[in-house]
Amino acid sequence: MIWFRALGRVVRTAFAADPWRAALVFTVLPLMQLTQVLSAWWLKMLIDGIVKGDAGAAGMAITLVASQIVATHVLVVVLSKVRFTLQEKTSLHFERELLAMVAGLPGIEHHERPEYLDKIEVLQANRAAFAGAVSAVVSNVGVLAQAAGTGFLLAHVHPLLLLLPLLNLIAFVTDAKGGSIMVAGSEDAASDDRLAREHFQMGTSYGFAKEVRVFGMAEEMLGRHRRAAENSRTKMVRAAVRGAAWDALGGFIAVVANMGALAFVVYRAQHAGATAEAAGDLVLVLRLTSMLNAQIAGIAHSTGMLVQTLQVAVRHIWLLDYAKEQHSARSGEMVAPDQLRGGIAFEGVSFAYPGTDTEVLADVNLWLPPGAVVAVVGDNGAGKSTLVKLLSRMYEPSSGRISVDGVDLARFNPAAWRSRLSAAFQDSCRFEFLLGETVGIGDVDRINDAYPILMACERAGAGAVLETLPAGLNTQLGRRFEGVELSGGQWQRLALARSAMRDPLLLLLDEPTANLDAEAEFALFETISRATRRARSRGAVTMLVSHRFSTVRMADLIVVVDGGKILEVGSHDELMARRGLYAELFTLQSSAYA
Repeated sequence: MIWFRALGRVVRTAFAADPWRAALVFTVLPLMQLTQVLSAWWLKMLIDGIVKGDAGAAGMAITLVASQIVATHVLVVVLSKVRFTLQEKTSLHFERELLAMVAGLPGIEHHERPEYLDKIEVLQANRAAFAGAVSAVVSNVGVLAQAAGTGFLLAHVHPLLLLLPLLNLIAFVTDAKGGSIMVAGSEDAASDDRLAREHFQMGTSYGFAKEVRVFGMAEEMLGRHRRAAENSRTKMVRAAVRGAAWDALGGFIAVVANMGALAFVVYRAQHAGATAEAAGDLVLVLRLTSMLNAQIAGIAHSTGMLVQTLQVAVRHIWLLDYAKEQHSARSGEMVAPDQLRGGIAFEGVSFAYPGTDTEVLADVNLWLPPGAVVAVVGDNGAGKSTLVKLLSRMYEPSSGRISVDGVDLARFNPAAWRSRLSAAFQDSCRFEFLLGETVGIGDVDRINDAYPILMACERAGAGAVLETLPAGLNTQLGRRFEGVELSGGQWQRLALARSAMRDPLLLLLDEPTANLDAEAEFALFETISRATRRARSRGAVTMLVSHRFSTVRMADLIVVVDGGKILEVGSHDELMARRGLYAELFTLQSSAYA
């Protein structure tokens, strides 16, 4: 059952984060809660001793009560610090594990499907609450220990009184139900909550600031944020009302049970006469009933919290299972080759994004010769970038296969294959590190090696960027960290420099120069093309995706994509001679730039 797996995950994470403190908390705290029940028995011993005139028994009871008070005070002080440290370490361990799992997934499907995003949103938003599950588990174990101890002592008075802790434990069920309703409401509201945060981000972040002001979008953003937030709040309020109703039901049953138990004991005492045993039993039941009232509040808090925090663990298990599934589906064990001899081939490849039926690529057959510079052109939405995603194994083909020197790409280990790639994208990341690190992460083993970083900057035309910065490679980038903000073109040149850090087998350039003018783009790709051709002895392939036809004419092979199909393949001269779509679009763009 998923809840037991979630419970096990919480316990294992706590012990993985700090085994000694976890062992201390999971053993001492429940035992400490159990001693609260024993105090009722010692109180009975005291009353019995006083009524019977047994000074020894009464003295022993007083000693036990005093010892418990002192021990409880000391343990509360010590364990509060232990619990706090354990909770912090558990939270940090869980956050690291979450980061490692999400960043380590072989594909990117989870970033593009709303149902996956909602689950990961719950995980990210409640990752700090995961550590609270440790306290909730311990509290519930303590409550169960108290219930067991209470039942044992009540059975000593009369077996019928065993119903009292059992009826009180109904609160576990009702509070768990209330907690699950709150969790379901949280998941139901996750998409609206995510939308509200997205609108807030649009309205307050620097990246959207200029267009928000130029187009007067402030009121529109506010309205969209308000609607999404109201939808989220409405769903959560409905869940809260339903959850509170279940909590109230459990509390009502417990109160009625306690009143019935007291009435039963008073009735027995009246009919048994004023005996020492009857007086002690009455005090015992009064004390245990009082404790059960406090336990009801504890159950309401700890069980509801447990269910809600365990739901984070349930999502964590979902992510674990999803990660295992993804790694299993891409479990190739072959090591990527050191050089290409037969090239890379698409063999009847079709692809539709998960969750859709529309094919982005349909029956693609294409050969990328070893040592070639290959340009891919076509209209927006034609499927150009999808070719790049499949080559980098962000996705797997829906049908057909991609082969490398005749071997199915799926047989290669994804991480090993990507270690032989390098890439730059139109929507490249703006890593706000030191400039040298921003480039150096293209080959993390050489992230602090200045010479290859400078050479990569030179090849990418980023040398001019370095010259304008106060501390060169040690310049902090990004306003958020009191660094230097770069222009879009400068960020793109750094992304290209990052891609130049490796000596790759396959270089993927997916419109990485959109912020450069046509002349600068042409000069840059001429440099890249020369560098690639120097690597022809290894059969290295460069794939350049571009919408500028004047740029791609230098390529050895030009691939024209239209509607998810390969329409034309050939050199610039060959395609111009055919007078097809490429020739038409090239002529049209040339006249526009003239």
